[in-house]
Amino acid sequence: MALAAQEMSKFRDHELGPTESDDEEDHGVKSNCVDIWEDTNCLTLLKEGVLPDAVDFEESKRIRKRASNYCWKEQKLFFKALLVPKPMEGVSGETNA
Repeated sequence: MALAAQEMSKFRDHELGPTESDDEEDHGVKSNCVDIWEDTNCLTLLKEGVLPDAVDFEESKRIRKRASNYCWKEQKLFFKALLVPKPMEGVSGETNA
């Protein structure tokens, strides 16, 4: 399954890394360098449907743009149609401790 996800992660003329999207822009924040699981503002929007109160206009634009490529369903994160595993999950879905 992981190999299939890697093969499907190729879009257009380049391969996307695990934290970047071809649709993401850099608005002064290196969002494509931060793993989506560490982008708490983006995860909050995906999970709860609202932005945190302390988010400024530029950060709001960045978050909404990044979140447009992801969805949160049944306690799982998806990039377009692909499951995005948490960083410490193995192939079987179990957490490595």
